Amino acid sequence: MKSLSILSANLRCDNPFDGINAWSLRKEWQVENLKKANADIIGFQECMAHMRDYLEQEMPEYFFLGTGRDPNMRGEGMAVAYRKERFYPLWMKTFWLSLTPNVPGSSYGLGQSACPRCVTAVQLDEKVTGDTILFYNTHTDHRGAVPRLLAAVQIRQQMAYDIPACPAVPLAAFATGDFNAYPGEDWYEAMTSKDGFQDASPNLGMTYHGWGDPQFEKEPQIDFVFAKAIGATGLSWKATKIGAVTPEGQYTSDHWWVLSEISIEGGK
Repeated sequence: MKSLSILSANLRCDNPFDGINAWSLRKEWQVENLKKANADIIGFQECMAHMRDYLEQEMPEYFFLGTGRDPNMRGEGMAVAYRKERFYPLWMKTFWLSLTPNVPGSSYGLGQSACPRCVTAVQLDEKVTGDTILFYNTHTDHRGAVPRLLAAVQIRQQMAYDIPACPAVPLAAFATGDFNAYPGEDWYEAMTSKDGFQDASPNLGMTYHGWGDPQFEKEPQIDFVFAKAIGATGLSWKATKIGAVTPEGQYTSDHWWVLSEISIEGGK
């Protein structure tokens, strides 16, 4: 594996009060732009079950994994989609960002909103080379700084557990998500310090635009792609923001999506 393109895409859930930007009115436009991105792996946020069903139907080149975040494992999901022709999964799991990660719908408390938060994790092997990667996709809390910090720590702890459990040493691990917080804050330092992830989408500026609301123009980035070399001898990347708006003012989402084109040294 010499290269990999990864997209983090907050879809904005299906909310009929979004007017011209209601998902039922922009879903075709959304698929068109997802296909233009041409990513190998996509980490979705706010992907409800019927939205996922539609995407699976319209994007048959991808296989979708993941569950909803609620106690019944429905609701908003952190689906992961990968190219069928390139990868196959060795395992997949959903764990909740909480002290009881195997309990659906659980949370930390500690100032967290009423929304449960979870991670979709998967080990993917490249069919041609057999090279392995680990992939984690999440949407951390919009209210609590402590839950966001604990989420970063938990994701890293889970990765540290998963690496030696793999049959072969993974080339790298990747994490995507809407982290609802800014670079330089405690959660970011927890993700990137002491042999942690590197930010593979740095310095992109504002990614949440609220349907083009000018008040968010100077807000820092909250959507990211992170990368960590494990068996690979090096990683490099070029990241861009993806999304579009029609002349009528219809957006693909209320977030710009983040695409990272990653070069891998040491792969087959």
